[in-house]
Amino acid sequence: MDWFYTSQGLQQGPVTEIELKAMLRAGSVLPTDLVWRDGLEDWIPASEAPELWQQPTEGYIPLDRAQPRVSGMAIASLIMAILSIPTAIMCICISPVLSIAAIVLGFVARAQIRREPHLYSGSGVALAGIIFAFIGLALAVVVLVAFIALDLGNLEGLFEEIDQM
Repeated sequence: MDWFYTSQGLQQGPVTEIELKAMLRAGSVLPTDLVWRDGLEDWIPASEAPELWQQPTEGYIPLDRAQPRVSGMAIASLIMAILSIPTAIMCICISPVLSIAAIVLGFVARAQIRREPHLYSGSGVALAGIIFAFIGLALAVVVLVAFIALDLGNLEGLFEEIDQM
């Protein structure tokens, strides 16, 4: 069931009941913060929602003991960024696309990790993806400028040959 909650006066959500319980245990949502789900007439303090405080009896691993997983976006950012470096030399048209996508994914992943540290880790992986993506983008620009400079040199020689005819 999806829940909505307020944090610092702003409405957040939807989140699952498991996520909301984890945020309550982590202290990112306070018992005094208001919560709401379908079936409730109005927003209530989280401390007044008994289902948020009940613990299952069998097969339960508390989320505060569970390890957060590395963000998939952080991993994708790093992979795309690493691929953008050799493609800057081999295929100049793909490298900027990979680099920009890696930069966007890296920043989105870091925001997700800051927002939900109980669920996601990998801020360093995302940062590495951002850094390598900027390197790949810079390399693509350098290679493009080099190609243009070499091509312009060939054009000048071609014009000289035409003039001699």
